[in-house]
Amino acid sequence: MTFKHLVYSLFFVFSFLTLQAKELKVVCSTSDLAWLAKKIGKEHVTVVALSDGNDDAHYMDATPKSVKLVSDADLLCFIGLELEIG
Repeated sequence: MTFKHLVYSLFFVFSFLTLQAKELKVVCSTSDLAWLAKKIGKEHVTVVALSDGNDDAHYMDATPKSVKLVSDADLLCFIGLELEIG
């Protein structure tokens, strides 16, 4: 999936889901994806990044807090391609 496809996919999902009255809970694996989700979703989303810019995304450990965030999320954004395999 190219970056262009990612942006279009996020835009489509946010456009469709913001028709609901509630604010969407979005969890992203990296701060870059969180920034993109905030820019696209604007005031319709609450975005949380599982890692900040200083963390190595290859070696993120699952914590009880991150598991809870992911399980409560309406949308999960991750890069894939074995980036988050740690």
